[in-house]
Amino acid sequence: FGRIGVFSPSFWFSDEVYKRAEHFTNKKNFKMQIVAGEKEDENLENEILKMNQLLKLNNFSGKMLKVEIIADGNHSEWFWRREFPKVIQWLLN
Repeated sequence: FGRIGVFSPSFWFSDEVYKRAEHFTNKKNFKMQIVAGEKEDENLENEILKMNQLLKLNNFSGKMLKVEIIADGNHSEWFWRREFPKVIQWLLN
């Protein structure tokens, strides 16, 4: 995969995801955007920031990785539907 839009991720599900991120190498033409809402799980923001740091340590730049935690967002279809066009546009640019 070269373009990934991640909405309300459940990184908490397994620590394995962090282990894999530690070894994930920078790919040519790769882009990923992570989007979540502040009104989701109370630990989600910390989990996303942890993943962001791991990927940055593997040389993922701002051109390849974008993280947004949006104030009014929650774990719901209306939120994902609203954010989806912006995410797709950023991934394809």
